[in-house]
This record gives sequence, structure tokens and C-alpha cells, in this order.
Amino acid sequence: MAGVALYAIAGFLVAPRAIKLWIESPNVSGPTCRLRAQQVYVNPFTLFLSLNNVTLIAAENKLSVSATGVDTKIWTLEMFRTERRGRDIVVRNLVVTRGGSTEAVLAAPRASARNISVDDRTCLAFDEFATAGGRLRWTDGAVTPSVQLELRDVAAKARREPGAASTEIDFEGRIGPTGSLRVTAQLRGPHVRNADRLSLLARNVDLVPLSPYSRRLYGRDIVAGLGDITLRHEPVGTRGRLDTDLSIAGLRLGNPDPANAANALPLDLALALATDPADHTRLSFEGSVADSRLDSIAGTFVIGLTQYLAGLAAKPFEVLAVESWREAIEVLAGIAGDTDAAVDAIPFVPGSAEMAPAAADKLAQLAAALGQRPRLGIRVRPAYDPAADRDAIAAQQVRLHIALATSAGERGAGAGPDFGDPRVRDVLDEFAGSRLSASQRRALALQESNDTDRYRQIFRALVDHEAVSETVLRRLARFRARSVIDALDREGIDRGRFHIADALDTTSTVSETIPLQLEPEVLRASFGNPDRLFQP
Repeated sequence: MAGVALYAIAGFLVAPRAIKLWIESPNVSGPTCRLRAQQVYVNPFTLFLSLNNVTLIAAENKLSVSATGVDTKIWTLEMFRTERRGRDIVVRNLVVTRGGSTEAVLAAPRASARNISVDDRTCLAFDEFATAGGRLRWTDGAVTPSVQLELRDVAAKARREPGAASTEIDFEGRIGPTGSLRVTAQLRGPHVRNADRLSLLARNVDLVPLSPYSRRLYGRDIVAGLGDITLRHEPVGTRGRLDTDLSIAGLRLGNPDPANAANALPLDLALALATDPADHTRLSFEGSVADSRLDSIAGTFVIGLTQYLAGLAAKPFEVLAVESWREAIEVLAGIAGDTDAAVDAIPFVPGSAEMAPAAADKLAQLAAALGQRPRLGIRVRPAYDPAADRDAIAAQQVRLHIALATSAGERGAGAGPDFGDPRVRDVLDEFAGSRLSASQRRALALQESNDTDRYRQIFRALVDHEAVSETVLRRLARFRARSVIDALDREGIDRGRFHIADALDTTSTVSETIPLQLEPEVLRASFGNPDRLFQP
């Protein structure tokens, strides 16, 4: 009985104090970190060890780990420090902070670790780590400061294996009912901020918990969407390259914040350009940590994604037409088209609603691209050239008058007059006498030229004198816009995806055709229900 009493006294009273002194000594924590435990409890009969209010501070890394409790079963104190298969430690209310801040970087209500060790080289190492309770809270302190995420239904395990020159980390977890995550990384040392090599594979991850990031970066909440991501970071020479492939199924965004809508990135247009008929949004981009102002892999990812989306929205027709644009190769594979074509303008014959021959290929290419991007619409801008269109219409009218006066209607108004025909010359002389001034007729008569050239000049003067109203030109501009919509409708694209702009463009072209500009816009039902359409 005396022995049992002494054993109990030693276990309940002496052992906790000895273990506390041992844990907090430099022999355990080493020079790179400090381990503190406010209270230590030992049950010598069940071999149960509990540390209350534990804090681990890695001074040089500016990292702090705290927990309200750490529980385990041990046989000897040495087993708590050295690796031994089968030893488990349960951590309650785990909290990780960075940079001396009291704000949590990572928090878990309950977690477990296997083969944990504290030493002077790595400060803290473990073979496996798993969350319990299914909830993790993460606070970003670098990329978008003060943004906090909460992930539910989480189960994870991690393995960290320190080596001679680097540390290998293998993380595998489940997020949500369908999501999975696998991360492998190689760290050169405890003081290196970024992984030397990193591979991240995520599948079927619910993106709604990432809304705080989306709201902070782009002014939009994520209402729905399952994401697959493949991310690889590896050294290339003296620089690190980050390659990212992201695919999102069923992406839906909330309405833009009215206060920031004017300055928000036109996400809808960029995403519509990357979303196929199966409702999969595919993005592919790369970056370099050396070029990122945030000097981190996460920062490189955010900046690369933002720049990629901005590039899509700024150059929509290049994306639709040019598959060789490096940033759009993976995203827009399958969109048909000529790599040298430009589909942002449709050419028309001057004075007519008839398209130029080059328009056929452009419309076919545009229709093929729109067939692969069902969230896109097109706004057609009516246009006319005040000089070229007026002259062409005036020439048509004068030719028609000549054709009627000479009974040459079978040639049609579009056929040029035969200036060597005596009857045509008689009509031109008659028109000149009634429509041109005496000074104009004298100037034409004094010009040294043969008869054919002189009558051609009379025709030109009659064209210049012919009246063409502004109403005719404006009507022509709108007829052209309708011609574009009719042509795309014949190519199988729903007319509801197009509309004619209210404003009319007046151009001054030096080419032989009149260009009609097209502008992409997002259909109102795309990516939620925005109050307005996004246009470049």
C-alpha cells in the first residue's frame, strides 16, 4: 500500500511538474521554437497524459500554434518525443496564428496527429495529421488579408518527412460530401517561404465556401459551382513556374455589389468566353512567383487568375477567333475558326445592305464559336459612311434614272451607263441642263478630254448633285444590322442572342467596304441574374 501510495503521489504530483519542465526545456524545443504548457495532468494508472493550454512559438518563422488541450497515452517520457508507430495525440481547439497576430490563420475544433516530435531542427514534425469534427477555419494573412474561410465536413491526414536537404509533405483530405484534395510538396528548409516543388489536385470541391475570396477580389459571391483544379509549381532555371488548369461545373455568381459594380472586373463576360455547352468553365494560365508582388504561390495564383480573366474580357473576339493565343489554347479548344480572321466587324458593300464576299467566312466562324459559347450574345452596331454610302446611293439613283430614260431597264440600275451610247449621251445632256448650273456646264465643256471622258465627268457631277437624305443613310445602317442577324439565324444561332444597338456609328473608311462592328455581351440569365450586361 505504501508503494501504491508513493506511485500515486509520484504520478499525480511529481510527474506533471517534471514533464512540464522537460517539455519547456531547450532540450526538447531547441533554439528555433519555444514550447509552453500551462498545466500538465498525468494519470499513472491509465498512463494518460494531458497538456492544457499548450503554445508552440516558432520565433524565426513567426508562427504560433496553440491548443486548449493535448491528450495522449504514453509509456515513457521519451516516447512522447521520439517516433513510435501507434502513438496517437488528440488536440482540442487547435489554433495557428502567423506574424505575432492574434487572428487565427487555421483553426480546428479537434485534430489528431501520429508520431509527433519536437526537435531543434524542424521544431515540429509529424507523420500523419487528421481533423475531427469536420470543420476548419482559415484566415488569410497575405493574399487577401482578413478574409476568413470556414470549411465544413472535412477529413484530412498529412505526412511530413524531414530529410537531409529538404522536407517532403503529403496531404490528403476530403472537403464536403464530394470533394477531395491531394497536395504533395518539397520544402528546402524551415525558413523557405515557398515550396520548391508543389502539386495540388482537387476534384469536385464545392466553391461556395470560397465566396469571401471572390467577394473581396471580384465583388461577386459564388452561389454554386463544383471545381476541379490541377496546380503544379516547379523550378525552371532560377525562376519558379506555376501552371494551373481550373474547371468549374455549374458556376453561378451573385449579383454585383452596387457600390463597386462600376469598378468590378467584368467577370461575366470573361467566364462566358470560357464556358462550353456542357456548362463547364475552363481556365488555364501560368505565372511565376518571381513576378508576383505577393512573393508566394497563392499570390501568384490569384494574380494569374485575375490577369487571365481581364485578358479574356478585354480581347473577346481574339479569344473567339484566334486559337493560337497562348493563354486561350486550353480554355477555348474546340472553337472553330481561321487563326488569321477577325470577327469583330462585318464588311458591307457601299450604298447597300448586301455583305461583301469576305463576310461569309467571318459569319460562319462567328456562328461556330457562338455555338460553343451559349452564354454569349452579340450586340450589332448599325453603321454607315456619310461619304462612301451617299456617293454609292447617289450613283445608283442616277443610273436608275438613265436606265428608265433610255428604256434600258433590263440592264438594271446597278449596271454602269454606256458613255459611248448616243441615247445615253442625250439623256446626260438633258439631265445636265436641268440639274447643273450654267457655270458647272461651262466648266465641263472647257475640260480637254474625249467625248467618253467628258460624259463620264458629267455623270460624276450629276452624282455629286444628287440628293440623298440622312434618313436614307440611317435606314441603310439598320438594314445592315438586320442582315447580320438574319445571316447568323440561318447559321443556326438563336435570334434571341442578338440585338441592335440604339446608337448609329458613322465611319470614314479608306477601304472598299463599310465595316459593321459587333460587340459581345453576356446573356442576362448567365452566371446568376445580373441587373446589367457586361460589355468590354
